Amino acid sequence: MILLWGLVFLIPFSYHPFVFSISKNWGVLDGSVLSPVIIILFLLLFLLSANDKRLFSVKELVIPLGAILLYGVTLSISLFFGFKVPVLREIRMLMIPWMAMLVGYQLRISMEQYRMLLYFFIGVVLWVALTQIAINIGGFVILEQYVTENKNALGVVMATAATIALVLGLEPGRPRWISILFLFLSLLLIISLLTIRARAAALIFMVVALYIFFKKFKSKHIFLVLIGFFVVAVLTYLFLPSGIKQFVTDSFLLNKEQDVMTDRMVRNEKAIRFLIDYPFFGNQRHHPVDFGYIHNYPLLKWYNYGFVGAFFVLFLYFYLLWLAVKNSFTTSLSKITQMGFLLLLIPYGISMAEPSLPFGPGTVTAFNFILFGLAIREKSGDALTR
Repeated sequence: MILLWGLVFLIPFSYHPFVFSISKNWGVLDGSVLSPVIIILFLLLFLLSANDKRLFSVKELVIPLGAILLYGVTLSISLFFGFKVPVLREIRMLMIPWMAMLVGYQLRISMEQYRMLLYFFIGVVLWVALTQIAINIGGFVILEQYVTENKNALGVVMATAATIALVLGLEPGRPRWISILFLFLSLLLIISLLTIRARAAALIFMVVALYIFFKKFKSKHIFLVLIGFFVVAVLTYLFLPSGIKQFVTDSFLLNKEQDVMTDRMVRNEKAIRFLIDYPFFGNQRHHPVDFGYIHNYPLLKWYNYGFVGAFFVLFLYFYLLWLAVKNSFTTSLSKITQMGFLLLLIPYGISMAEPSLPFGPGTVTAFNFILFGLAIREKSGDALTR
């Protein structure tokens, strides 16, 4: 349990300005000075968790592992034919979330410990986010230039914490003041997301939040509920103070003459046209192209390795997404130990606009996958001790 608490603290703390300052002084340009410590804690957690052979009969763990191994075999074959493929890097990036799922599935804690872990994570993330804003920005204002380091990775962690706080705030049967507190913390985190201009994370949180509210208030009269949501959204926009509307608008559009994701949609369209001509092997032969790096995970893998080379990683991507979406539909918000299905939607949603998510970079999504693995076990009927 101590190892898990350490991991939950260090993942968000690695984005603290103090840690960034030390990393620069020590000449660490890629990652953080805390990265080795985080990896050691994570590996120890995994080794302590992977001690039950019955785990390899759980299809939600076996199928992803099989896809990862077959992906490695496919990329190795590409190496044999002379293609330059970073096999080890690709497999390492996929193994970290799979190991996190296994850790979560094996996690044996009480409900009280589970709640304390969530509270602790929210607190650490909020502290790091507010410190980033205070030191790098000076307050809740939108600057023309990005000044928060690793804002996209930090955005994933912040959106995850905001979603946890929202679910806890809407949990049935809780004292009203506790619900208000968690809803306030969720609001504070989304304001912080907008301030650091982690646009993809902020946008995906809003989408997931709408989905959570729909689950909370849905009834047999779904049509009326949808109309209600639309009316509330329109009225909120119309009567929102102009300063707040400008704050939100600037967070997404300040200094951006093109779409909210800058020129990423243009790159994606060009990549799709390229794949129409080279669908099976993508750009493994390094054809000359007139567009930059693709900011969409499944599209990037297809472009890099073609349908043949990327088949198993795309299968893994959509299999885990299917598990998360399917189970989130059938899970009540009152079952907070199954919120891992909702939390996985955060990195997945952001992966539509970022190339390394949902499986990386590094251990940034490890907590999402740990809670996802725990949710899978909970869904199977092996509930936490109350």
